[in-house]
Amino acid sequence: MPLLNVVGITSTYATFNSGCAFLHAKNEEAYAWVLEQFSEVVTPKVLCTDRELALMNRIARVFPGCHNILCCWHINKNIFANCKTHFSDVKWQQFMERWNMFVFSTSVELFDVAFGVFKETYSGTHPAPWQYVNTTWMPHKERFIACYIDEFPHFGNTGPSRVEGNHHVIKSYLHVGTLHLLTLTKWLGLMLANQHMELNVTIKKQRVHKAHWFGHSCFKDLIYKVFDFALDKLLQ
Repeated sequence: MPLLNVVGITSTYATFNSGCAFLHAKNEEAYAWVLEQFSEVVTPKVLCTDRELALMNRIARVFPGCHNILCCWHINKNIFANCKTHFSDVKWQQFMERWNMFVFSTSVELFDVAFGVFKETYSGTHPAPWQYVNTTWMPHKERFIACYIDEFPHFGNTGPSRVEGNHHVIKSYLHVGTLHLLTLTKWLGLMLANQHMELNVTIKKQRVHKAHWFGHSCFKDLIYKVFDFALDKLLQ
């Protein structure tokens, strides 16, 4: 059975496991059950997933106020798989430069201009890649274009690095994928207990020690109450 793993970010900017569930299938019914159970614990403001329509549909229903952004790494991987064969190496590099130009647009106006150039360049000369981009990804532009997703706090988490790193942590506890359910639950419980302990240790350290660059008077009411990651953002 596939294991659905949900990870989150602590106030210290560390990764933690916020939910695990075994699925009987990857369909809307299974995702609905998982998300409804998850909603008993927390109501997320932002969720980053790949383009799995059954999951996306259920997120919109169970968490209507949640921003569901799409993983840029998976998008680029799919772009490569579906479009690379239509270009020479040089033309492919140009294609990806124009793609990234509108994906990372910092304003809607810049996006409109860059996407207009992309459309004009490839809709006639390379209809298959253009059609793939336009029909598969552009209907979801508000979920991955920078000028849209930067309207809410994702703290740069638009890729799979946290999840992939956490998968490695889970595998280090489970070792194999055919454990008895009771044994598996025991090891997952140990993993969660260790994460909780590590978080508490970090919290205690940051409550008694602060870097000297937080000594400015503007931080005086925040020191030892707000964690270093947030203070760094304020300093920037």
